[in-house]
Parts: sequence; structure tokens; C-alpha cells
Amino acid sequence: MTVSSPSTFDTIKANAVGDWQRCGDSFFRKELLYNFTWDDVNFQQKRLACCSFGGPIAVIRDERRAVLITGGAFGSGSLRPVIRFFNGAGSTTGAVVWDRGRILGWGWTSDVELVIVESNGRVSCWSPFGSKIREFTLGIH
Repeated sequence: MTVSSPSTFDTIKANAVGDWQRCGDSFFRKELLYNFTWDDVNFQQKRLACCSFGGPIAVIRDERRAVLITGGAFGSGSLRPVIRFFNGAGSTTGAVVWDRGRILGWGWTSDVELVIVESNGRVSCWSPFGSKIREFTLGIH
């Protein structure tokens, strides 16, 4: 009679505990890294710019939609839109009252800078914390 010793895989499988899952010849488990904290953001009424790989997210009221405005930016009574900056978990990292031109387009660069192009040709670059990095124009006057 031949007795075979258990394979390494069978040994690992027998010793796997908790919420480990098998995937081929490997095991994995999901761990909660952080809780999402999206408290008061209604995404249906906002424009979003999401950075790659779970990076920062910029949010502003969508001026192309009719939206009921119930309060001002930071309680100031202002009706100007606010660009809010969030990390991937939804925690606020910064905010800027947008008192400039109409935004034609925006997006994040590979250097994690938010680039905003306005209707008048002005381009501004912002950090994920709401600090302006630089500004230039596209030659439109």
C-alpha cells in the first residue's frame, strides 16, 4: 500500500482560515482599507473629474443643469459654484470658490494636477488640495 504525502496546496487549503478565498493555486482575502465618507454629494447634479488609479476627485455644480440652490459656499450666501476636492474615499481635501469663467473642460494629469480650461482660453492648474499651481492663456483675447 502506498501512502502519498499531502501536497503543499492541500496543506495550505486545510490551514486556510477566516475569509481567505481560493483563486487558482493561490489564496486571497479582501480587507477593508478605509470607509467611504461621501456624505453630502449628490452626483446627479455635479460635474466630476476623476483622477486615474483611485486618485483625487474634483466636483462642481453642473451649470448646464437647472439646480435648486439652497445655500452659499461655506455659508457665505454666495451663489458662485465651489470646486470641491476629495480623495478616493470621499474625504474633503480642499475647496475653491469658482469666480472665474465658464468651464469648457477639465481633467487630471499624470502629475495629479487638475487642469481647467475656461471659455475665454484661460487654463489653470490646481493641486488636489485646492491650491493654484499655475495659469496661462491659449492666446484668445
